[in-house]
Amino acid sequence: MKFYIHILLFFLLGKNFAQKPFEVKYIKSDWVFKQKDSKKWYPANVPGCVHTDLMANKIIKDPYYRLNEINVQWVDKTDWEYKTNIFLDNEEFKRKNHELIFEGLDT
Repeated sequence: MKFYIHILLFFLLGKNFAQKPFEVKYIKSDWVFKQKDSKKWYPANVPGCVHTDLMANKIIKDPYYRLNEINVQWVDKTDWEYKTNIFLDNEEFKRKNHELIFEGLDT
């Protein structure tokens, strides 16, 4: 009798067990950034910060070297935009809820 009960429970609850309650996707690649009023996008590293992205793209010099900090004061007074594309397969797209969590987002 226990055997049949387990099979019945599996068929009744199997759908819930088969679907993952949530799936975590880290979106760390294909990011780009730009100065708000600019049209030119540059590659970005996420997680990261605008200063390291500007240095990687040779737009500013290392602010921690000598007096370079004086020459990059404009960076934190400027608005920056970051973007990427998120692709979902059909199964992911059909899910009822999608939640984006940004860890360490600085505005």
